[in-house]
Amino acid sequence: MLFYTLTIFEASGTSIDANLSSIIIGIVILLAVFLNGALVDRAGRKALMIASELGMALALSALGLFFYLKKINDGVVMPGLSVVPLVSLISFMVLYNTGAGPIPWLMMGELLPPRIKGYLHRTHFLMGKG
Repeated sequence: MLFYTLTIFEASGTSIDANLSSIIIGIVILLAVFLNGALVDRAGRKALMIASELGMALALSALGLFFYLKKINDGVVMPGLSVVPLVSLISFMVLYNTGAGPIPWLMMGELLPPRIKGYLHRTHFLMGKG
């Protein structure tokens, strides 16, 4: 999603500048990364993952609905909906960076016991891949 923000904003045809919208998304991502540390400790991983996944689905659904409405209106953006792409992508990025993005990486190191991780590391190294 991050690599296509400029393309999405240009395709949306809204009055908001696509470059400015992409910059706003980048700033929001930076702030969301700092928010993640505090949220994981307070909310817990499972609740944060569920909320993140549901919220991302809603954000992308809103973006898809925006483009669908634009298409059935012959490419004309309905009044009052010009901020939907920006709000949808901001919501998606915040939710991704506070749940679905970092939590699987946190869990990866905790899923296997240390003796298995050590064995896998040695095997990987001996096979010439490490």
